[in-house]
Amino acid sequence: ESGFYTKDDLVQLVSYACKHQITVVPEIDMPGHFLAALSAYPKLSCTGGPFSPAKGEGIFADILCVGKSESLSFAKLVIDQICEIFPSPIIHLGGDEIPLQRWGNCPDCQMLKQDLGLIEDKELLRWFYNKLAQFAHNKERRLLLWSDYIDISYDPSIITQVWNPLIKQQNQGDLQTHQYIRSDYFYTYLDMEHKLVSLSKVYNYGKLLQQRDAQLIGSELMLWTEYLDTQEKRTQHIFPRLFAGAEAFWTSISQQNYKRAKKILENNIQNFIGIDASITAVEDWDPPKLVQMKEIRKRRKKITLNSKKAGIVL
Repeated sequence: ESGFYTKDDLVQLVSYACKHQITVVPEIDMPGHFLAALSAYPKLSCTGGPFSPAKGEGIFADILCVGKSESLSFAKLVIDQICEIFPSPIIHLGGDEIPLQRWGNCPDCQMLKQDLGLIEDKELLRWFYNKLAQFAHNKERRLLLWSDYIDISYDPSIITQVWNPLIKQQNQGDLQTHQYIRSDYFYTYLDMEHKLVSLSKVYNYGKLLQQRDAQLIGSELMLWTEYLDTQEKRTQHIFPRLFAGAEAFWTSISQQNYKRAKKILENNIQNFIGIDASITAVEDWDPPKLVQMKEIRKRRKKITLNSKKAGIVL
């Protein structure tokens, strides 16, 4: 009801998860997607605020000011708190959708860039994350970052998470240097309707994952909840696609059979999750190909626009 978790809430959540053999990997985004923190600590910004927490999705100009020494200290304090609460060996620090215009106009950021002998603002981002990767390493933790800006110059201990289908592979970071997780937008974003991410696409994604190289750790199915504000909506989006992904990710290609899996789900889905649970109607699991193609074209335009706004090279 308060809109945030207390420390005691998180301790109870982690304890419950541990009892059920679940590892909770915390994600605390910085320096982007940072408006909630800047609302409480405006001095950590480039402009001084005031700020208000975001009330939906978006790419926001105001980010953590790395030019201020307090910012790195604050970030390390956050990692200290995370390590105290979460036993996870991995800490996700976001790393996506970070417009750098504020840094370009900030005297503190430009002074730091000069002191470090850097040329581009994006090198400050690399410096920031490499510092935190070293700090996390000393605590026997590894950082996980979205792959938007990662390249070979980032600390090799950092794990990257690939999501943007429009970024050319050579710009997604050196996948031979960094271990990575695949969460391709058109296959794993379960907050999207089935006309974009159909049941068959989630299942067939498992075959792509098994054509793996040594650096690929696995995949993660995503569920962003800005608009899925009820349990009913979340259940409809998760099931049955979560079951399809679980089978495909964990089953050898020779044993995968989509028609068989779909038939089992049709006959047993309510028994799996409860007779009263709300799920997407069976006839909507795999919309016509033409409907899917139209939705993909529309979404590609949105991703292109957002990527350019965030300074991501496509």
